[in-house]
Amino acid sequence: LFIAGFFILACVGIVRIMKHNDATSAARSLVLFALNPLVIIETLVSGHNDVVLVAFAMTAVWLLAQKRVLGAWWVLALSIGMKLMTIFLVPVFILKKNYSWMLLAMVIGLAAVALRREVLPWYMVWLWPFIALVPRKYAVVTLAGIFSFGLLLTYATYLYVGSYPTWVVTINRWLPYISLVVGLIYLSIKRIWLYRRSNHFRSTTR
Repeated sequence: LFIAGFFILACVGIVRIMKHNDATSAARSLVLFALNPLVIIETLVSGHNDVVLVAFAMTAVWLLAQKRVLGAWWVLALSIGMKLMTIFLVPVFILKKNYSWMLLAMVIGLAAVALRREVLPWYMVWLWPFIALVPRKYAVVTLAGIFSFGLLLTYATYLYVGSYPTWVVTINRWLPYISLVVGLIYLSIKRIWLYRRSNHFRSTTR
């Protein structure tokens, strides 16, 4: 119930932010977060408290959008107090940059963690609320979705084997990055296909 309450608070924060910034995309943003398999599994099922820090972060972003700066900083401090990850938002808050910059700051934070340890599935809960704030960025949403799928696949190896032998740990370390490469290849192929299709259309309409 505790985690579910903050899950709802995060959803409310996302909708409020989007209604202030891009009301037509509010429903899409809510779906990207609230119906996201990884978010549901890692919060409502596994009960990880990472949703608490992002709920506070979304509330802080909404307060900042409402020009309630002092309140925004207080709530951001609560988020940072839960886990230090949202400390990467501090420069963005100071410079008052947009949501793309907030997402970039959180990606940098995740990358910093990845350099020191294995990337675990619930770490993506840090990013998905910010991805939901830029729902029109197809490449970002697609790549994040494929990467999240790769993270969820790490559970499959454990469920199949029933333990964590060395080879399972090795596979789990590489699965997310393999999925990331697959995502980049997919987006590259699609971009080339769209480019050629566009050129073909232009040539046939001349």
